[in-house]
Amino acid sequence: MTCGSCGKKRAMLGGAIKLAQSELGLGVTDRETTARRRAICEGCPEWNHGRCNTCGCYTFAKTRLTKESCPLGKW
Repeated sequence: MTCGSCGKKRAMLGGAIKLAQSELGLGVTDRETTARRRAICEGCPEWNHGRCNTCGCYTFAKTRLTKESCPLGKW
């Protein structure tokens, strides 16, 4: 499922990789950091039922990964 050259296929693959890393515990943050990040996301107007409207990522996985950051610079 692609949309021309808009990169949706690449974004979907990237999201799947992040989710797999999170579930496998590869490069994950400690519980306190994850909880702090999730609280920030859930309080943000760009958060939409587990997904960031700005970057499109699922925050459940993104908040756990050490190499990830908020696209708005909040964490």
